[in-house]
Amino acid sequence: MFSLSDSFYVSLLVCLCQSACIFVCILLVSVSVRLCVCLRSANVCLCLLAYTCVYLSVLSRQNYFGDAWNVFDFIIVLGSVIDIVYTEVNVSTLRSS
Repeated sequence: MFSLSDSFYVSLLVCLCQSACIFVCILLVSVSVRLCVCLRSANVCLCLLAYTCVYLSVLSRQNYFGDAWNVFDFIIVLGSVIDIVYTEVNVSTLRSS
């Protein structure tokens, strides 16, 4: 198996922080529709990147969930995925109504 470096985890942390900033911008700042679509797309891309990082980490380690930080990271990424799915389903439902 392969080992993941510290720079990999730092890049994952940066992606998650950027995703959180995008989410706050969407919620708190009055933005145009075009910018909102762009921010939403960036949020999805960053979330998919974080999901991929967690997936690769799970594959590379025998005892991934033995470390509390890995469990925390998994919960954060899972919450991001649920948020995106919920948001996209709500947007699709509102558009069809």
